[in-house]
Amino acid sequence: MVPNQPLDIIVSINKNDEWSGNISIPVQGVNDYPLSSITVNNKDISFFMEIQGHQISFKGNIDDNKIEGDFSQHGQIFPFELTKGDQTADNTGEFLNVQTNNGTLYGQLEKPSGDGPFPVMIIIPGSGPTDRNGNSLPYKGRITI
Repeated sequence: MVPNQPLDIIVSINKNDEWSGNISIPVQGVNDYPLSSITVNNKDISFFMEIQGHQISFKGNIDDNKIEGDFSQHGQIFPFELTKGDQTADNTGEFLNVQTNNGTLYGQLEKPSGDGPFPVMIIIPGSGPTDRNGNSLPYKGRITI
C-alpha cells in the first residue's frame, strides 16, 4: 500500500555465483529494471535500485513464500509484502531506451495493426494513480483512440 492504494511490484531474484535481480512496477512504467544490489543473510533480505538519481530500498524478512518489510523512497517508508508467484505483467510492445545528457529514458512502443496514419499518444506515468496504459485506480479501463 502506497498512500492508501495498492502498488503492484514484481521482483525477480536469482542466485548463480552472486545474487542478481530486477524489478517491475507496471503502474509506473518500470519493467525489468536491474536491482543495484541484493543482500541475503539467513532470513534477512535487502535490495536496492537507483533510478533517475534516486535510491529506493527494500529491507525485510523471508518467511516461506513471502517477503515482508519496509520500502523506502524519497525519505518516506511504507510497509510491503511480496508473495511468490508467476509474473503476469503486460509485456506486449517493443521496449526502448534513449540515452540523454541527463540519464536514460525508458519506454514501450505499441503500434496499432492496420494501415495508418495513426495519432500518437505519449503517457508519462509517475507516482500518481495512472499507469503506462492510461489506467487509473479511480477510472478503470484502457485508453484507446
